[in-house]
Amino acid sequence: MAGDHFKLSTEWGATFTIAVPEGSTGGDIIAVDLPTFESVASEIELLEGVRIFVDELASSRAIERFLHEHAGLLRQPAAQMCGLLAVVNSRQSPDALRLQTLTLQRLVRHRGPDGSGIHVIEHDCPTSGNCLCSSIAHERLAIVDPLSGNQPLFSHDKTRSLTVNGEIYNHKQLRAQLKDQTPFRTASDCEVIVHLYDEVGDEVASKLDGDFAFVIVDDETGDFYAARDPVGVNSLYYGTGIDGSMWFASEAKPLVSGGCIDIETFPPGHYYSSKDGKLTQYYTPSWRDVEKAVTPLDLAHIRETFSRAVDKRLMADVPFGVLLSGGLDSSLVASVIERLRRQRFLKSGDPEDLKPLKSFSIGLEGSPDLAAAQTVSEFIGTEHYGFTFTVQEGIDAISDVIFHLETYDVTTIRAGTPMFRSEEHTSELQS
Repeated sequence: MAGDHFKLSTEWGATFTIAVPEGSTGGDIIAVDLPTFESVASEIELLEGVRIFVDELASSRAIERFLHEHAGLLRQPAAQMCGLLAVVNSRQSPDALRLQTLTLQRLVRHRGPDGSGIHVIEHDCPTSGNCLCSSIAHERLAIVDPLSGNQPLFSHDKTRSLTVNGEIYNHKQLRAQLKDQTPFRTASDCEVIVHLYDEVGDEVASKLDGDFAFVIVDDETGDFYAARDPVGVNSLYYGTGIDGSMWFASEAKPLVSGGCIDIETFPPGHYYSSKDGKLTQYYTPSWRDVEKAVTPLDLAHIRETFSRAVDKRLMADVPFGVLLSGGLDSSLVASVIERLRRQRFLKSGDPEDLKPLKSFSIGLEGSPDLAAAQTVSEFIGTEHYGFTFTVQEGIDAISDVIFHLETYDVTTIRAGTPMFRSEEHTSELQS
């Protein structure tokens, strides 16, 4: 091996030549701080003197993905959803902020495999001439409008920009209610957020029915607005940069690596507006007060509400499946989905709705969950896949689960470990 050269091509469009110096035994790629690839002559250090040269490069994203996966920077596949990063009112130059954002953006790239976006803003300088800059970045998992829904998204006059991880179930109703009926640039369910903000301001979060975490930046003034969904389905962290800037991200990793002097979890059901500089709770349901629970039990209403809740979450332009444990909750969800798809076929005639729903379960060999899931699958007619893992494989995954969930909470880790192992298998079926 020593002294040889090897060519390696990947499915992501990059071709590499690996040169192994005399006396080297080679080895695996180690974790490296990836540069911005602006030429095809970039060089990355490998373990024990092995070096890799980029001969041909279709995109920087291709080399980044290859190196990240083999370096263990992504550690293992994580549950995928969009990822966001925003740095607001930084004292860095636009070029420096762009480079920093691009670098830190990689730390949430595993959340969105379908596209990356970045927007850097140089705000109007105040009278002192002390200009401030902001950046918003996005890693996309395409579920609605996969062709044109890339982010960041913009207001009609392009004076406000939006990065969001979310699904807005009432986006069509909100779009119809807007005073300004200028056509949207995309069919994304999330574009309505920035246009609604133009009309209702800080009330925008309270009008959204969905799961979301987002940041809107006024490109001219530097004002900004951030919000998280009522119960915290989508993660969001915020902190303060060493230059006084405000940072927001789907995971804490970019904030830690960016040197934020404080990092906190953005509370669910709140928004933050730079205009008053404070968090405001917009979600205050009456059911939090047990004394308000005076309505008699209405089973028909529960059934109808549950079905509606499942139905609105079927909003997708890509195939979907269901995680089925065989327990009450997941069995009811899977059953309702199958019924709703049959009803939808009778209305639209889409043959896709007649195809069996894919269901997935995981457990230790011989676990009751696997048997129960198989029984439910046979009863409701899903295309079922059951996976197993060993105790040792579960133990081996714990560090990865903690890495991605960013918590040491025992219950969360215990529930997340089989889910993590399940996602590895479901990803293989999707590829």
